[in-house]
Amino acid sequence: MSSFKRFIPFILLGVVFSCSSPDSKRVILTVGDSNGAAEYGWVYQLQQLRPDDVIINTAISGNTIGFDNNGHEYLNSLKRIGRYIEIAADSVQRVDEMVILLGTNDCKSVFRGRENEALQNLAQLIGDAQQLLTERNLETSLTLVTPPPFSPDSLLSDKYKGGDACAAYLAEQMAFLAEEQEVRFVNIYSSLKPDFSTLNTDGVHLTAEGHKRVAEQINEALRIP
Repeated sequence: MSSFKRFIPFILLGVVFSCSSPDSKRVILTVGDSNGAAEYGWVYQLQQLRPDDVIINTAISGNTIGFDNNGHEYLNSLKRIGRYIEIAADSVQRVDEMVILLGTNDCKSVFRGRENEALQNLAQLIGDAQQLLTERNLETSLTLVTPPPFSPDSLLSDKYKGGDACAAYLAEQMAFLAEEQEVRFVNIYSSLKPDFSTLNTDGVHLTAEGHKRVAEQINEALRIP
């Protein structure tokens, strides 16, 4: 098996991913949006907390749970989940953990009123992921993470107005979905909300400290068998 340099980004068919030494402790597949794709985002921060692990990062800016954002299918995780798993399985032949942190872009104003559809898409995304992993004989634990909060509408551009109400609703319903699907659940919406004003750069994207806090919560969840 060929060796990989730790956390060096690659671009393949519009998906950004990263990986490290194949003999490390765990292989983690991350699915996310711009907060996960950021140079110093939560995936990068998670790698700092778990330096011996392989992290294959398919996060891409604009990614949704299951909508064609800006008309682009490659920004639709429901349509791309098979490719994400293929990237991981072909790279290191195993996936121990999958972390899904999506929902911010599903809360854009263009998708307003479709929150329940986003939740249905998420349920299908988890189900499809589990089936595809099983078909590849991969024993993988899934962790579902809520989207972070948004700033108040008065501080947001038009395309994100109404985002915080949407994110709060998704976070509440994701807790039930995670229990139903028997996957780990991390509620970063609730933990970041009290001081979100100091943890964002533009009302939507997180600061380095915000990303660090997200990574710490996910890291704690990954320690649970």
